[in-house]
Amino acid sequence: MSIAETTPVVSKWTWPRFTNERTKRSIPAVLWALHEMGGEVADPQSGRVPAKIVAKAQELGWPVHPGTNTSMLFAELENGRYGRCLYRETNGKRTFLVRLLLTDEEMPPKPHAIKTYKVDKVKPESVFASAPPIEPDPEPEPEQPTPAPKPVPDDPNVTLAVAPEPEPEVVAPTISPLVGVDAGIDPIDLLFDIQRLSMTAVVALATTAGTPDINPDNSDERDAERARLATTLEENNRLRRKLNEATETLVAKSKEIEALRKALAIAQNNLRAVQDAANAAPNRERALANLRNTQKFMSEKPRAGVV
Repeated sequence: MSIAETTPVVSKWTWPRFTNERTKRSIPAVLWALHEMGGEVADPQSGRVPAKIVAKAQELGWPVHPGTNTSMLFAELENGRYGRCLYRETNGKRTFLVRLLLTDEEMPPKPHAIKTYKVDKVKPESVFASAPPIEPDPEPEPEQPTPAPKPVPDDPNVTLAVAPEPEPEVVAPTISPLVGVDAGIDPIDLLFDIQRLSMTAVVALATTAGTPDINPDNSDERDAERARLATTLEENNRLRRKLNEATETLVAKSKEIEALRKALAIAQNNLRAVQDAANAAPNRERALANLRNTQKFMSEKPRAGVV
């Protein structure tokens, strides 16, 4: 055995950012199921290749997540955010051929097998299962027809025997047995037990169900509806992001306009102060000239002979 055969294959697969756990579970299951089926699956009759691949993944113990949109998943693997992982031949809503385009090194990590157990439908035991069954009331016997009275003979010495009337059957009344409940049992705890059992049954059914495909004829229509719903949600998210950007731009413009208004008010006040100073300049020069003349007159020496 050579070294290349003993060396494990290192996967070069990298998950894009923000990939959820549902996608990380479904994509390896689909790709490795297609790999186990020979790398190419064709169905020229019914065109249900994706359903066969999903069923094969379920059989191998790699169930696809129940909430996965199969049509969108295969479209993303063909030419989407995961690159060209496979090739498809489609006609409308039907897929007639799927071919794997990845090598073993380019494949994602092989998923771990998940054991699924078939859950038999068991009728839940009632709280009052220990009570004896109630016997139905016995059906009453049909009434015997009353015989017609015989004519009385004319001879008074002749007596006729009269048949005794049958005594009515005594029917004992049946009373349903009383069901006794232990005084130490809390009814709230019993309700919690019932809820726990029902939730356990629901989880078991969801685990064993795998990918739901109740009506195969409507699977393509459901896939198309899921695709339209996903497109609508993506469009709504895009419009929401665009609205948020427009709102942020409007807030920024409002702040910029407010700052410009304040700067304009300050400039108007400065201009008004300059205009007031310019208007008051002649009076200020005249008062300054008078003040200088007065100081000059007061600083001169008095002249002799001037009374």
